[in-house]
Amino acid sequence: RYILFQTHATNDTNTYGQTAEQLISGLQQPFMNEYGVFGWGHVWPTLKALLWSPNEGIGLFRVPRDWCTQFVNFLQSLTSINNVPLTIKVHHISGTIDQCQRWLDENGFTFEINV
Repeated sequence: RYILFQTHATNDTNTYGQTAEQLISGLQQPFMNEYGVFGWGHVWPTLKALLWSPNEGIGLFRVPRDWCTQFVNFLQSLTSINNVPLTIKVHHISGTIDQCQRWLDENGFTFEINV
């Protein structure tokens, strides 16, 4: 499944992830605190950030289908990444990248998902 999300930092600095790798790294410990090593072991091998724009806070994760609900709940319950206060709003969940791109286009975002 593909999860299209947007972060909203409660301060003006985005130091929780300038790259997709930094963002995923910052999610690891909070996810393990919530779901344990077992959960991380199921999600991590296929967790990919297909889109991440740190300036706009828009991102697209690919997660395993059987962990999609838990991952969405986890994202929406986060209050910080790497000690930076933020909130995350999940805009769209889909089985295809085309549907996520369509949602971006229909809602005024100018991002192109290139995979």
